[in-house]
Amino acid sequence: ARASGVIFENGETQLSVISGFVITGGSGTLHGNFQIGGGIFCKDSSPRITQCEIRENTLVKGDKFYGAGMYLLNSAATILDCKIFDNNGNGIYIDDGTAQVINTFIVGNWGNGYFGVGGMGIREKLFISCVISGNFGKGAGDTGNTHFINCTISQNGDSAIDCYFEIPRATNCIAWANSSNIVCADRVNTLDDKDPRFVREGAFNFNRAKTSGNPERTFP
Repeated sequence: ARASGVIFENGETQLSVISGFVITGGSGTLHGNFQIGGGIFCKDSSPRITQCEIRENTLVKGDKFYGAGMYLLNSAATILDCKIFDNNGNGIYIDDGTAQVINTFIVGNWGNGYFGVGGMGIREKLFISCVISGNFGKGAGDTGNTHFINCTISQNGDSAIDCYFEIPRATNCIAWANSSNIVCADRVNTLDDKDPRFVREGAFNFNRAKTSGNPERTFP
């Protein structure tokens, strides 16, 4: 079954641009026992995705779930000024490649899939000035060789950053009010000791409790 909202799989480059769209209601592509890419499925391609809302996509089949909002495989995509929220089955999953996620909110996603990651599952990527908050599961998991710069990771239902293979780096970042702020338990803590910069004032606002299942959010 192929029910992803947007599919890139033909070697698209940065000349392929999606800007200003709302991508919602996708249920992903079934690949073996893996349900992947509800809103966006991107394989062996490197598009530019800007100023989009990727929300309320749900992965419902398969034994494991990867990226209800977005799944990138072997991609050098650029995700810029986007909002990825209220997706059921990880907000974003990035596997291989050199993708960059910049000035993007990853908020209120449900980690009902692999590793229980609400915000994202990532490997070898760069996140700059992002807000990863209020996800129902880990803020970020499986973070091999990933670098977070000027990011805020807060109010997630499990650890802020949890790694399984390689050790991530976090520079000028804030991790607060997560169920656990431990970064890579039993591994070397790689948070650089510098004065933090807040990404944006008023990045999120939960007006109802998380248990309501539908927290209201405000974005500046």
